[in-house]
Amino acid sequence: MLCKLIKSLALILILGQSAGAEVTPGDIDKAFQEQFGEVKDRCDDRAFLRRMTLDIEGRIPNLEEARAFVTDRSSGKRLKAIKRALQSESSARFLGQRFAERLLEKNANAAIRKLLTNWSAQSSAKNRSFKDIAADLISKEGKAGDDFSTLFLLQYRGNAPDTATAVARQFLGVSLDCARCHDHPFADWKQSQFHEFAANFGRLRVRRLGQQQFELYESPIGDYRFKLNKAKLSKPFKPKAIDGTDLSASPKRRKALAKWLTAGPKDGAESYFARAQVNRVFEELFGVPLIGAITDINAPGNDPQLLKLLAKAFVESDFRLRELRQLLLQTKSYQRKAELAATKDKDSEGLPTLHRPLRADQIAAAFLTATGRDKPAPGELKFLHIAMKRSLTKELQDLAGDNTKEQAFGSSTRQALRLINGEAFNGLIKARPGRILHSLLKEVPSHRRRLRELCERVLMRLPTNTELSRWLAFIKAGPDTKERYEDLYWALLASTEFACQR
Repeated sequence: MLCKLIKSLALILILGQSAGAEVTPGDIDKAFQEQFGEVKDRCDDRAFLRRMTLDIEGRIPNLEEARAFVTDRSSGKRLKAIKRALQSESSARFLGQRFAERLLEKNANAAIRKLLTNWSAQSSAKNRSFKDIAADLISKEGKAGDDFSTLFLLQYRGNAPDTATAVARQFLGVSLDCARCHDHPFADWKQSQFHEFAANFGRLRVRRLGQQQFELYESPIGDYRFKLNKAKLSKPFKPKAIDGTDLSASPKRRKALAKWLTAGPKDGAESYFARAQVNRVFEELFGVPLIGAITDINAPGNDPQLLKLLAKAFVESDFRLRELRQLLLQTKSYQRKAELAATKDKDSEGLPTLHRPLRADQIAAAFLTATGRDKPAPGELKFLHIAMKRSLTKELQDLAGDNTKEQAFGSSTRQALRLINGEAFNGLIKARPGRILHSLLKEVPSHRRRLRELCERVLMRLPTNTELSRWLAFIKAGPDTKERYEDLYWALLASTEFACQR
């Protein structure tokens, strides 16, 4: 008996990460270092809280939250902050909206966006398995008003090739577009493979019930046919997964496909599904995908160890994105210290190197928090506050254009001029009663304290000595102190540093 126990322990030591061993943040850091290089130092508390809150809740922390976090001396405060953010209503709304935007085509109307966003936010709040979420989106039937998950496929009006392209991109991380008309010129995908995959949606039907009312269902009969390039006649295709698994035996092809996603020959951590979602979440938190492109990763094979570990952890959590994000947020790799900008002269001070620009869906919320307008002012009617938020959001989204990853301002002369003249934005920085700047000028007598607080609110850090000296000189250089504070406030909010993750 003792010999067997010793042999078992020795085997575990030899194998290292056994199939049942839990993946830890330390395991992730080790694999991260192998792929991306050494992580030397952790960022400070302010930088961590700002970065994490932007990634998970789509906003920046307010001054009170930041100061409370910095003064908290408990050892596990970062993990507590991560769990609190992931379980918050604002996280469910932000992550739900981002997922819905990813699923919908650009021409989707506002009503559909709102319905699918609400469904997605509820799924996020409940921490549903992404396996179940994907199964609903791919295989559910019924009226759109009864189950909003059907809105994803309804937008393709029963077109099997369009539906197949979207499903492959969203849930398998594979771009099959080029194989639709011919064999892919740069990848191994054949035209026949695309149409075998599209055949899974060949019996998908959309029935119009009335004005803007539709029902999604799957016909029990019917073959998917297509005329291949250079072929004389069209031919029927058997429904297959992209790895060749035959799904034609099932009367419900889409359900069979949804089951294959996580239980096919390449199951678990090696599945297209697990690898694709891990790749997406990593890109959300780190700014770059782990492997390939978000919608075009390579087939399972020689994956880096980091991808294997994260996919393993994702599968063992029953495909729950909250647990995957929590694992990554705990790592030293995520909490790394931003590199310092190179200094050109002896008197300059190191400032954070700017990394990922904020997305359009983060910028408006960041502006509102930095100016204290994320909540209604005392005595302000709620509908007026909502109208102000909508006006600012539209103003900033117009600056960002269609690219949600583009920096919202500061990248062109046109954007800078629009921001200077933007009515909603400029209304936030005026020293009017009920505004942050008015309170600072009235209640804080010291210029230095005012400037420090402005920097804390906007940039989530204290100003350097050089910055403080320059700002003081600017404030004291003119007779209109209030106007100069407004100009400085505007400059901080319009800075590239404010618009980046750091």
